[in-house]
Amino acid sequence: MKAKFSSFSMMLAITVTLSVALICLNSVQAQASNTSDTSSATQAATTANQANAAATQAAKSTVEGEVTKSSATTQVSIVTGRVAAIMAPLPPGLVGGGSGGGGTGGGGGTGGGDKPTSDAGSTSGLSAGNEPDKFGVWGMGQVSWLGNTGSATRFDGNIYTTMIGADYKPLDSLLVGIVGGYEHGYLITKYNNGNIADDGYSITPYASYKITDTTTVDVMGGWTFLNYRNIRMNISGSQDAVRAMINVSLNQYYQLNNWTFSGQLGHMYVNEQKNSYTESDGTQVGKSANYLGEWRIEGKAAYYWERFQPYLGAAYLYDYTMSNAVGADRDEIEGILGVNYFFSDHLIFTVEGANSFDRNRSQNTRGMLNVRYSF
Repeated sequence: MKAKFSSFSMMLAITVTLSVALICLNSVQAQASNTSDTSSATQAATTANQANAAATQAAKSTVEGEVTKSSATTQVSIVTGRVAAIMAPLPPGLVGGGSGGGGTGGGGGTGGGDKPTSDAGSTSGLSAGNEPDKFGVWGMGQVSWLGNTGSATRFDGNIYTTMIGADYKPLDSLLVGIVGGYEHGYLITKYNNGNIADDGYSITPYASYKITDTTTVDVMGGWTFLNYRNIRMNISGSQDAVRAMINVSLNQYYQLNNWTFSGQLGHMYVNEQKNSYTESDGTQVGKSANYLGEWRIEGKAAYYWERFQPYLGAAYLYDYTMSNAVGADRDEIEGILGVNYFFSDHLIFTVEGANSFDRNRSQNTRGMLNVRYSF
């Protein structure tokens, strides 16, 4: 009897031991499986976050590239237009020396040395033999409306620009000048529920040389010192940047009665370097750069009538190199409409509007007011 009870006790102990061991083994396997699932889920979440961050950074780079392009193109258009209004030949409807100019030009329209005459032939400008004006001061204000309709890069907003410049003609064939500017931009970035704002100050020397009475060449180059403030999903950050730009333009004019026709071939290159920064949630954002090389071919027609000079133009722009080249639309057509008013022998006002066409998913419309006084 004792032997049977002892055998039964041994079998029971072995059974209990095996059961406990099996339960422990199952628990370890379940824990390992849970750990593996958690690790996989964490890895998947990390990968998704990295992909989302990369997509957001790519979209941000696209938006910043559009800001760089719009601001640099605006700066070039304003200065080359102002130079053209001074250095181009006087239209047949104008007489007098003034600042020596009068051809069509973007952002400055068609000048006339600021010396208009009436259509009756009497002179309201300088009479023959008077010394032409050598100095000029000018100022302008412009607003640009930007937008992008891409699903991953959707944004819209404004860039405001003001400039004050002065120039001098040491020779009738040579103009030198300098202009200082300020820009403020605010864009709503719908792709990340945020916004991008910037403030910048620029300094730009410029010069123009009259090759013949109807041919001029312009050169300008400058720097803009910027601060960008970025917000995405209630996460904010700020970074500094420096934009460098150079532009060369060749201009040709043709006159017929009170008409002035002009053509321009221009080349612009701009490079913007941005510093690294840390976002409010501790995310490190590295240095970045935007660059753009662009050719511009432009034609304009202007007509002078009783102190007014309306003009109409079109330009073709081609980006032969750019930092955001993947899938980018490289060209566009810009339509230009403006009018000059010769208030006096020394004072001219210009109002101009322009709109871009045929740029895939992007839109840029601008309006500008310019005033210049020569002495």
